[in-house]
Amino acid sequence: MFIGLVVIGLAVFTFINIEALHYSSAPKFCATCHPLEKNGPLGEHFTWAKSNHATAGIGCLDCHGTPGFTGYMKAKMGGLKDLYGEIFLSSEHKLKILTQGASDPAYAAKLVPNGTCLHCHSDAVNASNQKDLLMNVGVSFRTLDGVKNPDFRKTYGLPDIFEGTLRSATDPNHKKHVWELGLSCVDCHLGIAHAGQLRNRSSMDICFTCHDARRQGDKKLSPPDNNDCQACHSVQKAVQAGTLLAGEEPQPWYMAAISCGDCHSDSMTPPTPATCNGCHPGKSYGGMIAELQSGYAEKLSPLKQLRDELFHKRGGFDAARTRRFNEFRQLVDALEKDGSKGVHNPEHIESVFAKAATLAAALRK
Repeated sequence: MFIGLVVIGLAVFTFINIEALHYSSAPKFCATCHPLEKNGPLGEHFTWAKSNHATAGIGCLDCHGTPGFTGYMKAKMGGLKDLYGEIFLSSEHKLKILTQGASDPAYAAKLVPNGTCLHCHSDAVNASNQKDLLMNVGVSFRTLDGVKNPDFRKTYGLPDIFEGTLRSATDPNHKKHVWELGLSCVDCHLGIAHAGQLRNRSSMDICFTCHDARRQGDKKLSPPDNNDCQACHSVQKAVQAGTLLAGEEPQPWYMAAISCGDCHSDSMTPPTPATCNGCHPGKSYGGMIAELQSGYAEKLSPLKQLRDELFHKRGGFDAARTRRFNEFRQLVDALEKDGSKGVHNPEHIESVFAKAATLAAALRK
């Protein structure tokens, strides 16, 4: 009788603790202490809910805790410190900590270490964690510990950042920046989940600020010149080479051999009709920019709308629909990131629009 009561008591105790862990691991629990519905300190739950991480079911403890059951429990224990601060420390102290986390990459890297990001974004790191860590104890408390690549990242159209072809407008060379130079993910992607928008991309200013400092501080490093556009801008290179459509014949631009600097006076200044007239005086070339760009935004808008609508539903797609959506998304992303709005290769851009429209029609069925 006594032993039976002990067993029942332990079972009830275990059940209560598991349910308590589930409840306190949910993002809505975090909103208790981060309640504001606006960007900034105390609005972390609000901004997270608008991010693409939220749409993939990646919650607060998935990023603010290292992979594995031990990492999860350490994060929960760390939450006790936060609870102490919430009860006994001043609101000014809390705001100071939250502001530091949102503005200081070195401090933010302690809150979200590289290993956590790479568990989802690198197949090699994910496989190593699966082999070396106890991922769970038969009960799942968060998404992170159940992530298995490449299946997870393919479901959401994610590339392997060290091995795959990225959809970004630039080639960030993650191997060099992360493995060779030891940068933290948040050095470039600070606030990735807390900008209050679906996508929060790194800016060129971040690249230039770091590259300028490295050139002065360490002569052994040789970041590309700020005006060496094609060293990083992979989408623009692909547009000019006419290679955005996988498996199809390239459509190189007839002026693909010209230098970026022939039209761009510097890295921040787009060309104008006067730029064209500088090489083609007395001709109507200056008006071609406006002509080629007219209607670009109107054609792109419904494709972007469909991409964003389906983006939130992608977790329920079958394999074939997932592949089709990921191809569609990649093309729409490329069109969105072509800052020239078609000028860099008008014929190829028309082909990309046509392919995207075909995929869109299939996805609407």
